[in-house]
Amino acid sequence: MRRTLIATGLLGMAWLVGQAWWWQVTKVDRLIPVELAGTIPAETCQLVLVLAEGVDEVPARVLLLAREHAGKRWRIRAGPFSANVGKNGVGWGRDGSGVPNPGYYPDKKEGDGRSPAGVFRLPSAYGTDPQAPAGVKLPWLVCTPTLRGVDDAKSKYYNQIVDEASVPDKDWDTAEIMRRDDGAYETGLLIDHNAAHVAGAGSCIFLHLWKGPGQGTAGCTALAREDVRKILSWLDPAAEPRLVLGVAR
Repeated sequence: MRRTLIATGLLGMAWLVGQAWWWQVTKVDRLIPVELAGTIPAETCQLVLVLAEGVDEVPARVLLLAREHAGKRWRIRAGPFSANVGKNGVGWGRDGSGVPNPGYYPDKKEGDGRSPAGVFRLPSAYGTDPQAPAGVKLPWLVCTPTLRGVDDAKSKYYNQIVDEASVPDKDWDTAEIMRRDDGAYETGLLIDHNAAHVAGAGSCIFLHLWKGPGQGTAGCTALAREDVRKILSWLDPAAEPRLVLGVAR
């Protein structure tokens, strides 16, 4: 009788553990905004998930999610990390998927102070160090004194990162200085928003260092230095990583 009770108790514990595991992985999948979940490429096995508190809110949290392969459920690998998005919140961005605005985001525009919602490629990491820090696997872009992110919608170089010293026909009036005095771009990630360079649709979107909690950006995602470095060292181009940014539900 005692052995039966013990066995029954063990089976009951196993069932509870199984239920807890099932709830955990199901809950993780539900964290991804429904308007974006369907546009994550099948080959993507790493996500930097940015969840803003509201369409017009600055505070956000960042989770690192991974899966073994397409069809498997997402698991949390790190986070949540505290983050800030645009000083005016979030706007519907251009990630190349063609998915229409679901209606509760304003459209992302140049200079609107909103971070773009969408599923975005992460083409490279960047920073002021002449070589990628140990553990960083993404291509490394060095922020030299003449590197610029062109945000002038009239320029043919709009939404491109260029070396001002090597451009023979500079045609922009404004551009982001990529080696900033405030250190915000000391290290970070390029976010491939508006890859088609549609004039006025938003430019030069990055993941970079923050100035502190609650301080909104011009349209980027910002975190503490140690968290940015954790993200950079975790990402693997072989896993086709994406940054997913939306509003928590």
